[in-house]
Amino acid sequence: MIQSPRILKTVVENVYGIDSFESAEELGQQINSLRSKVQVRGLGAGYIKVAYSDSTADDAYRVINEVVDVFIRASTDEQRTESREAFLFIDNQVKQYKDQLLLAEERLKNFRSQNFDGRDGDVDSSISRIRSQIEELKISIDEDETSIVAVQRQLSNESEFSSQKYKADVYGERLKSLEASRNNLLLTYTEDYPDVVSLTYQIEDIRDAMRQADANKNSDNDNSGAGNEQEAVLNPLYQELRSSLSNAITRKQTKEKRLSALRGLMDKEFDRRKRIAERGAEEAELTRDYTVTKRIYEDMLERKEKARLSMTLNV
Repeated sequence: MIQSPRILKTVVENVYGIDSFESAEELGQQINSLRSKVQVRGLGAGYIKVAYSDSTADDAYRVINEVVDVFIRASTDEQRTESREAFLFIDNQVKQYKDQLLLAEERLKNFRSQNFDGRDGDVDSSISRIRSQIEELKISIDEDETSIVAVQRQLSNESEFSSQKYKADVYGERLKSLEASRNNLLLTYTEDYPDVVSLTYQIEDIRDAMRQADANKNSDNDNSGAGNEQEAVLNPLYQELRSSLSNAITRKQTKEKRLSALRGLMDKEFDRRKRIAERGAEEAELTRDYTVTKRIYEDMLERKEKARLSMTLNV
């Protein structure tokens, strides 16, 4: 570097003056002469020896001193330039990676904000809960079906309307009950006792009703079937069984609709798990890009500070 035309030309111009040469050829000859006289040798350990001989000590000192000064100034300027260029280059790299980091962060944020399917654990928990509800509903529906079959069997053994015989049986049971109560009272009281008298009147009323029922029965034997239907009454047990059957069927239908809805939810949860698996790979890639870019950006920031420090030290 010391023997380069750039350094030696500056030395010649500073020592002899830029106007001391009539032509560029004379300037070139002086530069070549100076190059042949300046000797540079490395001494090791970071030291160099620069030697120069001239006709007088003052001329030798002046030339050699100028050579060293120009070399130091040139080296310092070059080093400063390199440090500044290195700092500017790294600073530009930092800005680029910062933009890339912001872009990667924005992509990751947008992806997460547009996907609300949750995590695998949430879906598995939801599927397990729905599956448990479905199993419980199936058992409950089986119980309802068993109950419906049992009620239908009982209902098939009952008639919708009660016959006159049913009336007679009811009257007979009532008569026996009243007569038993009257006989118990007669063990203690006389026939003119008010309770005994009341039971006697009730017994007579029941007997009159039974005689009237027998008369209606005989009359029905002579009339058409329509008359029999008019005398028929609703069977309470039949009505109760039919109501129970209706309630059981309605309850079963409600549970079946709920079961269908739960199965639909189950299918949706399976679809959601597929989407999560597919989007998980995409999220992992976005996260990986963000992490790598962030690591490079932080490394470039550290390099930038080192370059800034180096540039300051050079100054």
